[in-house]
Amino acid sequence: MAPGDIVGRVPVPRPASRRLVLGSALAGVAGTTACSLDSLDPSPDDPTYTPTTSPTGEGSDEVDPDDPTEPAEPSADEALTLRVRRAVARTEATTAAAVRRHPALAGDLGPLTDLHRAHLRELGGPVRGAAAPEPPGGRRAARAGAVRAEARLQRTLLAAATEAESGPLALLLATMAASVAQHREVL
Repeated sequence: MAPGDIVGRVPVPRPASRRLVLGSALAGVAGTTACSLDSLDPSPDDPTYTPTTSPTGEGSDEVDPDDPTEPAEPSADEALTLRVRRAVARTEATTAAAVRRHPALAGDLGPLTDLHRAHLRELGGPVRGAAAPEPPGGRRAARAGAVRAEARLQRTLLAAATEAESGPLALLLATMAASVAQHREVL
């Protein structure tokens, strides 16, 4: 009996090709990483939402000591968010520098650069002074350096998720770590 034969009017299924299985798996990974980060924003109706712990607070990195409406010191989550923003910005700068030096890496590293920019927007915007070191001369070395930076960022995001005091911030950071992990899997 050959694949595609009909046995008593019931077709015998054809075996799935390796290409089909891998393509389906990659489509699944792409589908799960394409989720909108906007859906993670807490709404004011959320009982755990407080404006002081919102992970997407707007404003600058710096506190104006003369402004009586601003706290003298940032909350633990605000300080954590700033540290995470700096780590994401460093990693984004690393991947962007590798792509600038080796345009052939754009297919592999370009999506990561875009991902980090989206994460920075979710965390309140880019930070000043996030310069990356010049990538190594060879393409393989530059790619390896970017991969190491991604692994470092993933660990930072996981640690920050456990350190966060607010649930929405912890969820956002854990989701970002998962997204970085998924992107690393296809590098």
